[in-house]
Amino acid sequence: MVTATADPQKLRKLHPVERHLDVLRRAYPQWRIWYERTPQGLAWRAIPGWEPTVEQVTAGVLPRLQRWSPVDLMADLSDQTKIFTGPRA
Repeated sequence: MVTATADPQKLRKLHPVERHLDVLRRAYPQWRIWYERTPQGLAWRAIPGWEPTVEQVTAGVLPRLQRWSPVDLMADLSDQTKIFTGPRA
């Protein structure tokens, strides 16, 4: 498992998949993010790193996300974050 790094030199040396993982983890540290190899390809997954409140679940925070690309997962994580942080100006 790769840990998040802010060192640009180390980031450039990572395999593209690990680079995507690093970027996702740094952008959304409140989520547990990983990928798994499946017969269909890489499954990008995330679960909240906290216990969602009833209000958050009612508002639409999901207990688990899975997408087939890191870009799609990032879009979903962005949407999920908006649910519990509200719109930004």
